[in-house]
Amino acid sequence: MHWVLPLAVIAAACAAYGYARWLEGDPDRFAGDPRLAAALACTVDDMWVHHEESERVSAMGDLLDEDDEPPADLVDAAEAGDRDAMYTLAIAFLSSMGNDEVGMAWLRRAADAGQPAAQFELGSAYIYGYQGTSPDRQTGLDWWQRAASGGEAYAQYSLARLTWNSLDNARRHAAPEHMLDAAGQCFPSAMRYLARNSGARIPVSPEQARWLENLVAQYDNRGGNLMA
Repeated sequence: MHWVLPLAVIAAACAAYGYARWLEGDPDRFAGDPRLAAALACTVDDMWVHHEESERVSAMGDLLDEDDEPPADLVDAAEAGDRDAMYTLAIAFLSSMGNDEVGMAWLRRAADAGQPAAQFELGSAYIYGYQGTSPDRQTGLDWWQRAASGGEAYAQYSLARLTWNSLDNARRHAAPEHMLDAAGQCFPSAMRYLARNSGARIPVSPEQARWLENLVAQYDNRGGNLMA
């Protein structure tokens, strides 16, 4: 039976190695990942779409008139169940001082209706405790997860950043997946993060990293917004 102990030690070591690689997000699972290929194929114009969306959202407050009233057709669409109209109405109110209560009510309706951007905004309100919302990290992460699953690149990137070094093993393991999801949609901040934090977690070669950095620099020089 002298061979039992060495075999047990070897088995334990192999299990520990496999578990450690799982925790770190075994980069082998990303070999040839189409999301990385999509990120490398991005152009500055592809990335600029996210900048334009940010500007569009920022301008939603301008929809309100001097009495802080929104267009009737927008209200009608929201009342009829149009989730994008609900989200637009929410941001319009939240962008105008004194309408946080109404804005948050519409934001919740939009999020409940499955609008990804609204789910991201609602999750952010919970995580950071703004717009009169009591901080609740777990609820916020749950909303971010829904938004990320719905294809919201902002949520995918934010969720990855927040959980990249999480003590929660499952969240840390999923973080590279979320980052690749965002990068595959040409989200500039995710592309920069891949370029600067690759290696053991996601196998980005030095040449690929330089390519991504160059694209992000072009985007930045054009005046694009980069999230921290």
